[in-house]
Amino acid sequence: MKDSFATILKSALHFLSGTLVSRMSGLMRDVAMAFAFGTNPSVAAFLLSYRLAHLLRRVLGEGCLQQAFIPIFEKIRTESGEDSAYAFYELVQKRLLQGLIPLIALSSFVLWGWRSDEVPFLTLLMLPSLLFITLFGLNASILQANRSFFLPACAPVVFNFLWTGGALSFQFWPAEQAMPFMALILNVGCLFQWALTLPFMEKRKGEKTPSPLPFSTLLSRVGLGLLGVSATQINNAIDPIFARFSDASGPAYLWYAIRVEQFPLSLFSIALSSALLPPLARAVARNNLSLSSHFFETALRRATGLLLPMTGYMLLVSTSLIALLFGWGEFGTTSINKTAYCLSAYALALVPSTWVLILANLHFAFGNFKKTAKASLVTLLANMILNPLFLFGFGMGVEGVAFATALATTVNALMLMRALPFSLPPAIPLLRVGSATLLAYLATQLIPLNSGSILFHIFGTGLVFVSFLALFGRLLQAEDLLFWKNAPEPLLKK
Repeated sequence: MKDSFATILKSALHFLSGTLVSRMSGLMRDVAMAFAFGTNPSVAAFLLSYRLAHLLRRVLGEGCLQQAFIPIFEKIRTESGEDSAYAFYELVQKRLLQGLIPLIALSSFVLWGWRSDEVPFLTLLMLPSLLFITLFGLNASILQANRSFFLPACAPVVFNFLWTGGALSFQFWPAEQAMPFMALILNVGCLFQWALTLPFMEKRKGEKTPSPLPFSTLLSRVGLGLLGVSATQINNAIDPIFARFSDASGPAYLWYAIRVEQFPLSLFSIALSSALLPPLARAVARNNLSLSSHFFETALRRATGLLLPMTGYMLLVSTSLIALLFGWGEFGTTSINKTAYCLSAYALALVPSTWVLILANLHFAFGNFKKTAKASLVTLLANMILNPLFLFGFGMGVEGVAFATALATTVNALMLMRALPFSLPPAIPLLRVGSATLLAYLATQLIPLNSGSILFHIFGTGLVFVSFLALFGRLLQAEDLLFWKNAPEPLLKK
């Protein structure tokens, strides 16, 4: 395959379009949950259980497995051909089935002993979904390696529609009675999401080719990468536990806040990083260091030029966004304000999270799993220290948990940046974007936009902010702002 940054952007656009459909359905799902059940403690327990049950999903289904599998698949395909690469895929699929089924059975047996407690019981009910979502992640890796990004990105629509239908069907039930049925619906949703990829998987015909590499090759990379790309997901599983100590509804506030923060992250950052990994892996397999450096630097600058202004805008309209999206039904004023505080704190992690996604994929392409593991150990330690410090030491509310996550994510990004296999990208363009964003944010604060209309505040603030951003971007020559015309790409290093 002939790769360029233009082909990466094209693939990212396909991924983005599919993700947009998926995220819109996910937003509809979250609005339905907020409308039907609000931030009831049983809903908070359900969302906490979802994160715990799907922690391995983030590691296997949508995390380390994909980041580790794609570079190995591309290396085998480059050196040994298509048949050998697909033989490795079939071996991985077989080993996953052999490992996950006993793991789910054993975990279910352990959790059965705590079935009288709400969180362990709901986690137990959700565990079977791990099998289907992991198999979906493996199939998504194959599709992405073949430049098919739309289907893997939009497949969660089926899952979201079933979740939404369940929430609306059980809205008149007491939350503590409805949540077990909601947990069972999630299993069906994950099954359908995986089944959606099956008709599009390429069938290999002819004589079976043995896998050129053992499963342990992938397993060793996943083991090291477990603390790499998955650091944010592990922290996200820890956060609601701390939040529950502060407020029984704390996990729900964090959930709705991070769903809004992850909307631009999923649309742009995950789309770009996912489209970036296969070409990076192919460039590394061909020992083309200058091309891989070009892909990485351009992706980092383009992503920062878009996500940094989004951070400023999100800080300006956090309360209005939460009120517009979730301020209906059982979602009252207290829930709106506390969720908005959490969103403002999570917004500070938008750019560092984007850097972590891009940097982790770069290190995975180069096989630098030890460096990502080291960075993540420090990140996890920082999160474990900062969470109790902000909650109990400084007496902050649930938003202290979100702020701790933002700081820990920044630590992760900086450590991964230090471990680059080539020179750092130029800092001046990024500083120009940061300065233009900060000045636009401060200038927008000076414009009175307080009216009785939430929509007027959201769109009016956006119009004023973008106008100031264009002005300061031109004055500071911040060419990496994505709406800027004819932004030059870095030259390839000879």
